Amino acid sequence: MRFLLILNLLIRGLLFISPDSSDKKEDSFEIIKKGDHMELSERWIKMGGTVDSREVRMVMTVWASTSDILETLRNEQKGAYWNVNSNRFHVKVLDNKSWISFIEYQLPFPMNNRACYFLHEAKNIGSITTIHFKTLETDLFSKGKSLEIILGLEGKWVIEDRGDYSLLSYHIISVPDKSMPRWLVDPIVRKNMWSSMEKLRTTIERK
Repeated sequence: MRFLLILNLLIRGLLFISPDSSDKKEDSFEIIKKGDHMELSERWIKMGGTVDSREVRMVMTVWASTSDILETLRNEQKGAYWNVNSNRFHVKVLDNKSWISFIEYQLPFPMNNRACYFLHEAKNIGSITTIHFKTLETDLFSKGKSLEIILGLEGKWVIEDRGDYSLLSYHIISVPDKSMPRWLVDPIVRKNMWSSMEKLRTTIERK
C-alpha cells in the first residue's frame, strides 16, 4: 500500500508521515491544487510544539467501495503501477487486516538508494475504515542490497463509505531538511503526490 502511500510517503527529510500531529483547525489548510474531485492542501504546524513542519493533505472522491480500495492498496502488481517514482514494490499479506509493503524509490541523487518498509493495520468503525501504518525494520525484500532503509515514519489512510462512492484521505507531515532547499523539494513533493493519487484512483476504479 503505498502511499502511498505512498504513496501509501516518500523520503527522509522530505516526508515524515503523522496523522495526528497538530491541534490546529482544519480550515488553516491552504489549497495548493484542486480539480477533478481531488484537493491538495498544506499548512505549517509545530511538531512537538517546537519543530516547524509542513502538513500536506490529499482528499479525493473515488467511485468505488471500501473493499475495492483495500484490495488495491494490498495488491503488489497494482502498487508497482500507481506508486510514482518507485523502482521496486512488494507486499506480504499477513492476514485480512494487516500486511507489509516495501518500496524502493527511483529518484535522482541525492535522494537515490532509499527504501522503506511499512506495517499496515486496518480497522473499521461503521462506515469508516482507517489504515494505520508505520515503518518496520526488516530486510524481507532487500537482503544483500545497498539501500538506506528509512525508519521512524507513521501515518494513516482514511476511507469513508458514502454509498455510491468513497472519500479517501491521506495526511503527510513534512519536516524540512535544511540541506535541501524548498525550491527543489516543493515541486517534487507536490508533483509526486498528485500524480500518484491520480494513478491510484484510476487503478481502483478500473478494478
